[in-house]
Amino acid sequence: MTLLSPLTLIILFFGGRMNKIYGIAIAICVIVVLATFAGIINESLKPSRGSPNFSAFVVYNPYVVSGHNPKNNWTQFLADLDCIKDLGFKGVKLHSVRDFWWDGILENATRAMYARNLSVIIQLQYFGPEQFPQNTTHTDTKLNTMKKVAEQLKDEDGVLWYALLYPWYSKDRFNYIKNNMTDPMYKSELQRIINEIGSVDSNHPIYLVSDAIEYWAENYTVPGVPPTNFENITGYGYMPYSRIEDNIQWNEILLKYYNFYESKCSAGQDVYVDEWGVQTVKCDSGKASSETMKCQMIRDFACGFWKWDIVWCYFALHDRIDADWGLVYDNNALKESGKTMKKLLAGQNEEDFSDSDGLYLIASVVVGVSALAILVSVLVITRKKKPMLEVKTETNRFSKTDVSSVF
Repeated sequence: MTLLSPLTLIILFFGGRMNKIYGIAIAICVIVVLATFAGIINESLKPSRGSPNFSAFVVYNPYVVSGHNPKNNWTQFLADLDCIKDLGFKGVKLHSVRDFWWDGILENATRAMYARNLSVIIQLQYFGPEQFPQNTTHTDTKLNTMKKVAEQLKDEDGVLWYALLYPWYSKDRFNYIKNNMTDPMYKSELQRIINEIGSVDSNHPIYLVSDAIEYWAENYTVPGVPPTNFENITGYGYMPYSRIEDNIQWNEILLKYYNFYESKCSAGQDVYVDEWGVQTVKCDSGKASSETMKCQMIRDFACGFWKWDIVWCYFALHDRIDADWGLVYDNNALKESGKTMKKLLAGQNEEDFSDSDGLYLIASVVVGVSALAILVSVLVITRKKKPMLEVKTETNRFSKTDVSSVF
């Protein structure tokens, strides 16, 4: 109505001075402008189409799920991999790698994934981080295990890279950040770990991964944490869990800390999302108020990265003891969040933008009706103008001479 009224008034005002050709020409111009406007609305409001550019992985740890221990139930392990594949994930971020190694099934596990065209990110974790970096004997022991894992995997084609976690004692965050992580020995010892893993396996890259350390360091106002600029790494992974319920905090956390790590990258290095997930139980991170909102947060996250050439890992396939992070139940039946994820990974995100679709439809209808109304207005005006011109012409054909001759 706001758009239609001024244009109609203009036509009404000038209608008496326009011939039919001018009126129709103006109407056509108006329709073209409105059609262009409709095209702009279309591009800005319509949902994304096509497959996403990102590569989505899922965090998988069968050792924490009842009945899924791969040593005792290999059939269930293979069923889990089939479930991951069916969901549409490109690969797995494997937790409890040390348990797979101890049980003597690490190679077979990665090969089973590779047979299903699933890539594997291998998590390497420093257990007993409160002793790092000062206890070098403890470090030697943990490093020895990591090297044995790397030795087994160095020729495995399915392994994508190692995700080496920064040693991090989350139970006493403030003191660990302030004292341990600012110690120059922290960086030198971590560099030693990187170098020795790389010396065993030079075929697979190493990424340094932060479990939200940058977030806490900023809160505690401790600059330079975590340390960066390491040699022999390919980049950084980060875990941008949201801190506000029902909000992924795209700008405040996801983009902010992505940019932080990207600014630390040298040539050839990059950043990926090592873990991100949603649950409805705990209030400290990744909190949704319901399964419905969990689905919405997953949509917001995936669609935010839709056109990014990036790897991200969802935490996790199954629920954990602490919270309902999973996309599937213990029997691998899909939750609603699992169904949402499957549709997104298949590129079926049109229905996830119902609000935008509605806006686009309304805008298109308004534009179309406005254009039609303007065209009808012009045609009505020009149709009314023709009889008036004919009468005037009929009157003018009698000259003074003609009138006098009648009498």
